[in-house]
Amino acid sequence: MRLRSRFLLGPLAALAASLAVTAPASAALSLGSLDLGATVATVGKVAGLGTCGDQDTSAVFRPWGDLSQYVLAPGGDFSSAAGWDLDGAQVASGSSPKSSGRILSLGNDGEAVSPVTCLSLGHPTIRLFARNTGAAASRLQVTVLFGGSDGKTYELPVATLQSGASWSPTPILPVVANVFALTSPGGYLPASFRFRAVGASSGQWQIDDLYVDPFKGH
Repeated sequence: MRLRSRFLLGPLAALAASLAVTAPASAALSLGSLDLGATVATVGKVAGLGTCGDQDTSAVFRPWGDLSQYVLAPGGDFSSAAGWDLDGAQVASGSSPKSSGRILSLGNDGEAVSPVTCLSLGHPTIRLFARNTGAAASRLQVTVLFGGSDGKTYELPVATLQSGASWSPTPILPVVANVFALTSPGGYLPASFRFRAVGASSGQWQIDDLYVDPFKGH
């Protein structure tokens, strides 16, 4: 079932919007329709996650001048497709700078929704590796899906990216929706990320190594 995306109303939504515009210029913001697939059910089942807890981190982007500590998102190395909701996308053999030998490939209009991860106010950004070996006009739309306190699933924009044919880290991308963890009694927010190739019929995106910044080592 394909639903139109919705924004939460109120002061936190205004704060989220104000934070979103701080994303790098190369990560222009966009929000599109959402194919929830099985994601609604998945997000609805993670109430037992508890707090995000201790997470093993590393400065994975240090060679590119980013000294921040990151934690690999669930399924973020694409060693398998388990937990991912794929439509016009597939996990395939490939090699990125930090690859396990598997990458995610998205053709035009291809979509991929990540397994649920735990966010908190201390998880402000994500970062990954990406490239586009197809038409230069193609873009990679990134959004975050999360369950509201009203039991509904919402989507907020993270970024719309452009890239060349060579692998490189994306800009550091503000998640923005992590501020809604403030409304949770446990201080955490179960969330998934959606990636969608848009804008050109011959786009060919590949992504790998999705990491979340738990704000350690800043």
